[in-house]
Amino acid sequence: PKGYDIIRKVQKIQKKILLAADEISSINEKIQLEEKLFVELQNTLERKPVFLEKEEELTMYQDDLKEKNKQIRDMCQELDIYKHKVDELTESLKEIEQNRNIMKTEWLNRMLTEARENRYTPTDWEGMIND
Repeated sequence: PKGYDIIRKVQKIQKKILLAADEISSINEKIQLEEKLFVELQNTLERKPVFLEKEEELTMYQDDLKEKNKQIRDMCQELDIYKHKVDELTESLKEIEQNRNIMKTEWLNRMLTEARENRYTPTDWEGMIND
């Protein structure tokens, strides 16, 4: 019986060793799977830009946008100045045109008066106008 008890104890210990080996094998498989997932995740993260880089890029774009908006405001102010100048020059041209028309009318009236006084015929006027 003593020998039989020892054999039973050895068999129980062998069963525990086999169960422990199975458990260790299962844990090793899980570790390998976790390592594989870790490597894949690490590779994925290496391919994607870091958040800080994107934040710097966003800040750069915001600064560019502010500068462009400032340029647009400055250009709008400059455009308003040019519009005002165009309006002034248009008014000046109208005034010059009115003065030219007045002078033309006065000249024609003088020519008519002179023609009446000197008794010019309309054919004589053609030579005076074309000169």
